[in-house]
Amino acid sequence: GPPGQSIVLFHYEKSRATKVLGEHLEGYNGSLVTDGLAGYMILGSRDGISHGGCWAHCRRKFKEAAIGKKGWKKSETVAKMLLLIKALFAIEDSLKLVSSDKRLKSRQEQSREIISQIEKILVAKLTSVPKTSLTGKALHYLNNQWEYLTRFLQDGNLTIHNNYVERQIRPFTIGRKNWMFADSVNGGHANALFYSLSATAKENGLNPYDYFCDVLKKIKDPQHKPEELLPFKQLN
Repeated sequence: GPPGQSIVLFHYEKSRATKVLGEHLEGYNGSLVTDGLAGYMILGSRDGISHGGCWAHCRRKFKEAAIGKKGWKKSETVAKMLLLIKALFAIEDSLKLVSSDKRLKSRQEQSREIISQIEKILVAKLTSVPKTSLTGKALHYLNNQWEYLTRFLQDGNLTIHNNYVERQIRPFTIGRKNWMFADSVNGGHANALFYSLSATAKENGLNPYDYFCDVLKKIKDPQHKPEELLPFKQLN
């Protein structure tokens, strides 16, 4: 959201079709960090959107290859890739509090060299490793997403992964198996609404329980407009 208005938005749809995704992001301008779903690739080509790939999803592919099947010997290629991706993450951790310009400069000075090393391994191993193996699948995912995974080197506003979003989603994903009324369209919309408010309250430093108690007391009073009860409004 705008400065001073941190927002976490859950949106429910029955389908992840490109048309649905397109309607949801209609008119959006800014950064977009996604996994490799084909529909996201089309959205990222729109004017005004800087679209980056998620290195956490890429790392997950190599992590799966590292674990492999029982009795398999771990691949040296996979081990090198995981170490290099870990180095990328370490650089990003050190840049959390700097401006986008300084972040971009540091990426050019530090991250670009690591990306070059990753690319050398990718070029050398892509055709020699069986495509159907776990290592081959990881390499081909990396190759197919290369344009998006390296875009952070040109845009200091892009994050290199969407772990933040994954952390916001995880409690919802775990909880919905136990909640009542979560197995219908209306239940999906209701969950998205209340989870948006709850997560946004936490994002703005509020206790969700205290926030909801306060809202339920005020919402019946005509002098309180609904938009004035949003979590970030409570900080003013």
